[in-house]
Amino acid sequence: MKIELVPNWRKLWKSWSLRFAALGAALPEILQLLADNTDTIPWFDEGYKSGIRLVCLVLVIVLRPVKQEAVSGKEPA
Repeated sequence: MKIELVPNWRKLWKSWSLRFAALGAALPEILQLLADNTDTIPWFDEGYKSGIRLVCLVLVIVLRPVKQEAVSGKEPA
């Protein structure tokens, strides 16, 4: 089995599924840093971190097969 890049791999950063994957990885950690070092969100705990990650994972799975004009190369003028 040979693994190859898709022809439009340079446009993948525009896909919503990739954006939500990055958001699910970064947002819980940023909020945890805020909760640990400030009094702005003292209620933030592991449950919220898991919830954010789960929502983003579901969005990645749902949005991945959806045709996205910015990635397919047919951007509106």
